[in-house]
Amino acid sequence: MFQFNTFFTYARSFTLTAAVGASLLLTACGGGGGGGEDDLVDENGQPLAPVTEFTIVSTPELDGVIMGDNAQVEGRPDLKGGVGDFQFLQAISNGAVRAHTVYSFDLSEIPAGATVVSARLSTFTESTLGNPEEMMALMRIDHVNYATNFPTNFGAMQQLNINFATIADINTLGRKDIDVTQQVQADVDASRTRSQYRLRPAVESDFDPVTDMAFLTDGEDTAGTGELPM
Repeated sequence: MFQFNTFFTYARSFTLTAAVGASLLLTACGGGGGGGEDDLVDENGQPLAPVTEFTIVSTPELDGVIMGDNAQVEGRPDLKGGVGDFQFLQAISNGAVRAHTVYSFDLSEIPAGATVVSARLSTFTESTLGNPEEMMALMRIDHVNYATNFPTNFGAMQQLNINFATIADINTLGRKDIDVTQQVQADVDASRTRSQYRLRPAVESDFDPVTDMAFLTDGEDTAGTGELPM
């Protein structure tokens, strides 16, 4: 399971707080509002509007894992997120049996024309098997779009911004934060109601008989750590 927190700050009052987990912190500004000590200001020092933070948790039915080889792939929104390779299946596979994780965050409350000042995606690594950091070297982050249709294979999504960020400390458990300010702004500008991301290995497999996997929480993980993607 994966929890995703999104914090948006923009120039009109709005606050949404959700469970802790993978989180996206967004700060944006857009119409209305008066002054205040937390306000954004223009180049002349004039207040733009009140600044507010809020958090968005990932949508459970639209986050999860895509796993398989090149011939047989399955998208599973009901399973915990995982990034790495499943080498115990290598003997019957046509290639690397790998896993990608996808997350979807609802942006429908963000006003049209808002300027995003800051956005942070926060994920939570719950456990690992093998040595995923040695196997994949880096975990790559892609900005994608699959709307309300959970991807059935690795390519079943629009690729908006590939490899815009990486995570290097893959074996370390706990929260990892990624700056996604530009990606959320692009979603707002394009009138997309969701901001969606894919996490995948930089090296899809090391082709050894060992599973190397980082397991990430997702939106269904209410019975686990409680650390949802945000």
